[in-house]
Amino acid sequence: MDAPTAIRKICDAWIAGDNSRIAELFAEDGIFVDPLHERTLTGPADILTTNQPGVDALTEVTIELHHLLGTGDLALAEGRMSAKIVANGALMDFEFAMVAETRDGLISRLTEYFDTAPLH
Repeated sequence: MDAPTAIRKICDAWIAGDNSRIAELFAEDGIFVDPLHERTLTGPADILTTNQPGVDALTEVTIELHHLLGTGDLALAEGRMSAKIVANGALMDFEFAMVAETRDGLISRLTEYFDTAPLH
């Protein structure tokens, strides 16, 4: 899997609400940096456990990629994510950017960038 494909697969897994699919895209030493996590997540097991509450908290997820640039082992994307928060039905809608690096067909690093202020 190259990096542009990895970004598409990450987005598809978020839309499907499938954290297992998210986690299995990462190498054992692959890192996931998300502004909503207090620390960098490392490897599929850590991602599976730590990211699950975030996936479970959302429904009706849509992701629109405005730009996806890159080839091979490096890609960058800009897009918009919208979802409904399960606990209160509130809508969440924000712009994001992400950078993905792959190695041997798995994600070695995925970093997401977005403003968290409107989400609190």
